[in-house]
Amino acid sequence: MFFCTLTSYVNSFVAWRWDNILQILPFMITREISHSPSTQ
Repeated sequence: MFFCTLTSYVNSFVAWRWDNILQILPFMITREISHSPSTQ
């Protein structure tokens, strides 16, 4: 029972993290491209 609850908690946490990562990812990519000297 505890393992099932722990797995559910981990799954919800990972899903929440991926949701934030997918929202932030475009901003991080554009920031890296704009600050990268190779694109100049």
